[in-house]
Amino acid sequence: MDRYQFRLPVRLKPAPEVPVLELYDIGDALDFLLTMPEERRGAGFQPAVDACFAASMDRISSEDARWMLVRFAREAEVLSDDMRVAIDDRGEIVLLDGVAALRHR
Repeated sequence: MDRYQFRLPVRLKPAPEVPVLELYDIGDALDFLLTMPEERRGAGFQPAVDACFAASMDRISSEDARWMLVRFAREAEVLSDDMRVAIDDRGEIVLLDGVAALRHR
């Protein structure tokens, strides 16, 4: 797997009339973030951008950047309704609300 690729894609629904968008890697994430209209950028926007740039320079992992992207997407209400799980840095599947973790097999 490419070191800039996410273990699971981030699924977004930026607008009701737009199909679900899947982001597979840091490049996809940066493309999405940098085209986000300014009025939809909240407090989590800049940390997500910074994390993606840091991951692109190998300063943090792609999965750490992915978590920041997911956090921003939830705050901006663009995270797809079917995006309920993520994989943490230990390879475990984690529910986004943090209630439970299942062993990744």
